[in-house]
Amino acid sequence: MFAADFIFAIAAILLLGVLYIRRIYGYWQDRGVPFIEPKFPKGSISSLGKTEHFFEMIKRFYFELKGEGSVVGGTFFMTTPVAVALDLDFVKTILVKDFHHFHDRGFYVNERDDPLMANLLSIGGPGWKSLRAKLSPTFTSGRMKLIFPILKDISNRFVQCLNEELSEREEIELSDYMSRFMIDIIANCAFGLDSNSLRDSNNEFYIKGQEASDILIARTLKSVFMTSFKKLSVFLRLRVINEEMTQYYTKIIADTMAYRDENNVQRDDFLSMLMKLRHRGIIIVGNLSLGSHPMRGSGGINLINARHLRKLRNNPFCV
Repeated sequence: MFAADFIFAIAAILLLGVLYIRRIYGYWQDRGVPFIEPKFPKGSISSLGKTEHFFEMIKRFYFELKGEGSVVGGTFFMTTPVAVALDLDFVKTILVKDFHHFHDRGFYVNERDDPLMANLLSIGGPGWKSLRAKLSPTFTSGRMKLIFPILKDISNRFVQCLNEELSEREEIELSDYMSRFMIDIIANCAFGLDSNSLRDSNNEFYIKGQEASDILIARTLKSVFMTSFKKLSVFLRLRVINEEMTQYYTKIIADTMAYRDENNVQRDDFLSMLMKLRHRGIIIVGNLSLGSHPMRGSGGINLINARHLRKLRNNPFCV
């Protein structure tokens, strides 16, 4: 009897889940808005990070929906309906007249339990406005120019590593090298660390970065749940970034700042800019809510960059 009741309960839950997803995915159709056909669990963005960069995907959405004759089209980011503006005047209305309705990003944020996600790319409303005002001094063109020598140095190392590998064999895995390149950029610019992942892919910083960017089925389903049921997820204290990863990056930042303070170390990187703002009392660097999580999404970017490098190799005149 118990087994039959259990099976019936599971079947009922699955049926309710299917009906709920169908109702969500009927959002744009019920409103007569042209839309990109969704597929569970990722909705309209199943190609994101695999074959398309985010902006390439949005461009494809625009051209697919533009021919429908509407000022707006519909897509689904997982189970969340997302509108794509197709008309310039409509875009101006959103960004100016009605901006107060559209300033949030729609991401799941649980600042209490998941402080790394309370960043500029995720939060909205007054929190975003306050944080953006505090960080504005770090994003000036002059500040960005200070970081350029670091980018140039790592890029030169990247080219050197590729040349060495190509001298030994005809084929190499570009996505792997792009991953190491991205990790070295992040480690140097954001954390002030020389991870040297291009030469050593077994270092802890690179391994943690790979763990953070891995796309797992369980993580995808969890993201769908958190996106669909934000309030319930906050109540359940669900996190996008696990405790181990949070502690790891928090410790790196704290240790690096302490070392620089004690030894008066100066570097032209993002961390030094934040430390200067901290010393002036403009920001409090305590919960790492000042920037986005450094590794999330980097896996997809690596694949896209690898594809672009292949295009440049085959079409050198487009540089």
